[in-house]
Amino acid sequence: MIPKLASGLVLGKMMPPHLGHLYLIGCALRQVERLFVVVEHVEGEPIPSALRAAWVRALVPEAEVLHLERAMPQEPAAHPRFWALWREALLGLAPAPPEVVFASETYGHRLARELGARFLPVDPGRQVVPVSGTAVRDDPEANARFLPAPVRAHYGLPASLPAGPPRRVALVGPESTGKSTLARALAKCLDARFVPEHAETMIAAGVCDPSALTARDFEDFARGQRASEDTLASFGGAWLLCDSDALTTQLYAERLLGDCPAWITAEAGARRYPLTLLSAPDVPWTSDVHRVDRDGRAAFFERARAKLERLGRRYVVVDGGWAERQARALAEIRALGEVD
Repeated sequence: MIPKLASGLVLGKMMPPHLGHLYLIGCALRQVERLFVVVEHVEGEPIPSALRAAWVRALVPEAEVLHLERAMPQEPAAHPRFWALWREALLGLAPAPPEVVFASETYGHRLARELGARFLPVDPGRQVVPVSGTAVRDDPEANARFLPAPVRAHYGLPASLPAGPPRRVALVGPESTGKSTLARALAKCLDARFVPEHAETMIAAGVCDPSALTARDFEDFARGQRASEDTLASFGGAWLLCDSDALTTQLYAERLLGDCPAWITAEAGARRYPLTLLSAPDVPWTSDVHRVDRDGRAAFFERARAKLERLGRRYVVVDGGWAERQARALAEIRALGEVD
């Protein structure tokens, strides 16, 4: 069983709530025992905050949705006590102090410090679900695919057709072998969603130090990876391209720490995918902020292959040039679709 954190907080206008918000909230819900979602009031708001709060309650009944009924300053320059006002308002509203703050914006770092919490990023830059409240308000019809049922009804848009669960494809392998680039390319070719590598997200957001990773970091990686994957899977679709998995987290923990938390090892053994693409280390190394194991690529590849064999997971090695890798991966995925 994956151990959950005690409590978390999500703050937002949700004006209106869209799939980007539901991805953020879903990722948070799957990582904590209690989640407080604060829907804030805004002066001159085009959609009343009480209605927005009601929508969020209906969409995520598992969360404790809190309505911040008074308008707050929106920028630090707007009030000399900006952060103090927000700290007092949120701690006064939440039933308990949050252990973590989930956000897609950089303010999450400072807000977490103010609340005595940790910051866990979710989709910085909104690349996984590329939509914003402003875009929806400007053109609801053009962004209808991102809107849940009550918001579609609010804008007079037809209901969307239900979508079944996607088939999941995991991409694993050593660092700097192009699996993230391949996952995005495959998602584009298949008109599918992709799950980003959560470890890369956390390191790029400055939440942890890649040169001094700890067991807690790896637990955050594994917990967040699963939450992201399962949340996106809940949105439906034909395919879900998963950049990394619990097995990757296990192998890197063993490589860099000499050990791995037992629950991550159990998760790696239990998680199943119809297809796993294992990228080979036969391409040049490219440095990046989250990459730490240049000399261990070949060994990691062999350990990953051996582990996939022991677990009985269906896998295909993708190697050669970038065009060859993409062509092989697409062929394997489409063949899987024909079999299913």
